[in-house]
Amino acid sequence: MQGLKKGDYVRLPSGSILMKEGEMGNCAYLLVEGRLQVEKEIDGENVPVGVIAPIDLVGEIAILCERPRSATVIALEDVGLIQINRHRLKQIIRRSPDIAETIIKILSSRVVTVSDNLAKTQARYDAFIKPMAQDAPPAIRFEEEPELEREPIDLEPELESIEIEPELEPEPIEEEPDKGKIRRMVSIERREKDSR
Repeated sequence: MQGLKKGDYVRLPSGSILMKEGEMGNCAYLLVEGRLQVEKEIDGENVPVGVIAPIDLVGEIAILCERPRSATVIALEDVGLIQINRHRLKQIIRRSPDIAETIIKILSSRVVTVSDNLAKTQARYDAFIKPMAQDAPPAIRFEEEPELEREPIDLEPELESIEIEPELEPEPIEEEPDKGKIRRMVSIERREKDSR
């Protein structure tokens, strides 16, 4: 890459954290040697989701989209990287359509990979987890604690002065995904990957 300065080449020993999920990024890196592991936080745990090999870009989404880092990246072995700040990356993209096209291809490839992985995970869930969940015994219910006795309050005077408006329909409540199911799916994916 033309115009490299002395501080642009970065070496990190194995186990070093290159970037943390959620922090703001001010640069991207081109991995020149070694391998990096990408981890996402799920239920407070860092779960490995991919490995980055040499001549791949990492951290570009945070600086191109001006948003926090989407994952934690750790050196799996000693690595060598070229650091590219936001201004420089945008300058390179403007000046070199070939590099811009390569970055677009990298990002598009990642979107396709994520989409494929989601489809596979959904298929596994539908085939294995969903039927097991339907056959599972109902959840154990605990007895409710008895209510404390309270003195009755006379609200009649206050209620007479309140005007009653027509009843509105309640808004539907969006359910959060069951994090336990997600954790089980990730665990199944790991076992399948390890058995290959």
